[in-house]
Amino acid sequence: MVAVVDPVPDVTAYPLDEALKLLSSTDYRLEITRTAPPGKSCGIGAERVVRQRFQGDRISLLVTFERFK
Repeated sequence: MVAVVDPVPDVTAYPLDEALKLLSSTDYRLEITRTAPPGKSCGIGAERVVRQRFQGDRISLLVTFERFK
């Protein structure tokens, strides 16, 4: 018998809070890294996932705000 494994959802472009809810049911540890354009530090709007990578037992998310001042 072959075990069926639920696929991990691709949360690229999702708002961060929604992505975290979807990934919370997985057995992976989550690592979040934030990014911004050079010289911009004040983000506006929701944070969104711009990249999702698997690294061993971790899912690494790169997130940024929708807009910057």
